[in-house]
Amino acid sequence: MHLTARSNWGWGVIVGVPALFVVAYLWPMIPAFLRPGLCAVKRFSGFPCPGCGLRSSLSLLAHGELRGSIDAHPLGVLIALWLLYVAARAILSLVMGRPLPALLSQGQRDLLLYVFVAALVLQWLAGLAISWIGT
Repeated sequence: MHLTARSNWGWGVIVGVPALFVVAYLWPMIPAFLRPGLCAVKRFSGFPCPGCGLRSSLSLLAHGELRGSIDAHPLGVLIALWLLYVAARAILSLVMGRPLPALLSQGQRDLLLYVFVAALVLQWLAGLAISWIGT
């Protein structure tokens, strides 16, 4: 088998995405003193970053707690679905022995990225506003 950067990326996705979900599932079982605090923004500023809550969201989703996952981070379910989609495409591409045709043009993919980043920032700002109103 001829290895290319694309096939290496595919194998990384095939191994990495399930590993991410395994870690998300096992996260609550790790003693609290062994779990690292990963958000440097929150640690240094005291304010959560736009990604704060994603780890909890994925962990709750891995345990079948959809409502808790959405409460932890509204975009966590969307990110999990996207990761599953990327992994499925990588598996299919490797099984077929060729790259799959793109479903969207580069411009459409860019637009989706901009919409996702805007949604991430808007949900973060809404969360900050709600926490400030609640205090």
